[in-house]
Amino acid sequence: MSQIIIIYNPDQTFSVVHPINQEKTIQEIYDRTVKASPELANLPYEFIDSSTLPADRKTRAGWRSTGVGQTITVNAIIPECFNADKCKKDLLVVFSTDIKLYAPIWSVISDMLTAKNFIALKQLADSLLKDGTITLPVLNAFKQVLLENHIDLDSYKKEAISAIPS
Repeated sequence: MSQIIIIYNPDQTFSVVHPINQEKTIQEIYDRTVKASPELANLPYEFIDSSTLPADRKTRAGWRSTGVGQTITVNAIIPECFNADKCKKDLLVVFSTDIKLYAPIWSVISDMLTAKNFIALKQLADSLLKDGTITLPVLNAFKQVLLENHIDLDSYKKEAISAIPS
């Protein structure tokens, strides 16, 4: 495979530079890229084999990495149509079945929805079910509300990166 340049952004996204001029070295191509876009000069970068990128380009918007030498993860993509306020309103209906029981966790859930931190939300839902704080029917209703708001909670994996910029 061919060498490519990965330039890491602070928000865990990254740019991929595919060399098109095979007569230049990868370093020369990087130097030319930084000269054309000086804002990239202070960002960490590395040269990697193109085969280390995820194969499915359809998930490109969800690719994340914490930096040089780190694994590239594929995060479930948050749809643009997700509306945290509408989702919170819909979830209040679910939790109104026993508002006293769910009131203590509501602010945490609300904050997670606002931050679009669905991995933490999934972990919270799983632990609440395990410790008996939430019943399976309420958890299923909770997941259904999220599905109706374009979020499949079960698609979020622990190892994926949780913060996705809007």
